Amino acid sequence: MSLMGARGLALSAIAVDYGGVRAVRELSLTVAPGEIVALLGANGAGKSSLVRAVMGLVPSSGRIELDGRALQSFGPEARARRGLAFVPEGRRVFGDLTVRENLEVAARTRTAPRRARLDRVIALFPALEALLGARGWTLSGGEQQMVAIGRALMQEPRVLLLDEPSLGLAPALAAKMFELLGVLAASGAAVLLAEQNVRPALAIATHAHVIRRGALVKSVPAAELAMAGDLGALFLG
Repeated sequence: MSLMGARGLALSAIAVDYGGVRAVRELSLTVAPGEIVALLGANGAGKSSLVRAVMGLVPSSGRIELDGRALQSFGPEARARRGLAFVPEGRRVFGDLTVRENLEVAARTRTAPRRARLDRVIALFPALEALLGARGWTLSGGEQQMVAIGRALMQEPRVLLLDEPSLGLAPALAAKMFELLGVLAASGAAVLLAEQNVRPALAIATHAHVIRRGALVKSVPAAELAMAGDLGALFLG
């Protein structure tokens, strides 16, 4: 039976174990099209483990559905074909490939649609147009993050998963990145964001889930959590 009638991502009782240590504890949440759901918590709380489990990059138990269809039996590539895209922590741009090659490698489509997708990414990240021929290793951290997000968007995903996307970015670049996520959600994408940069994440998110030691301790509208005084105390317990 489907976990949800509406389209989007639904997680039910997701658990992740590393060597006998439980990193995520039976966590359940949903992300509807047009929503940005922020996973918030201290370093090591389990945020990254959850997003990686959704993408199929770490073993997990529980149920994962996209648009009512179960995904947990599929590997990462099959999940990507079904509409998930992942922007990992640390960006992981292919250093020996050009920016164009980094973007096009994710398209999985014929030349004409690939070019149209590339044009849409460049429209979102105009700075990349002058860098299309540059090798990945020559890019700054901010430029690499633009490529990493653009590469995920080349798949035209229904759900975008991001693991600490503002890590290492200058405040101005981080602000632009958060603004872009708002634009993507407004276009109908479902966004699941694991982030330690709390205030900017809450400013764009629709819902927020606070994770502590792998467990969900608070789930509220993001605007409500943004009004809390001492967020650090909430995260650390």
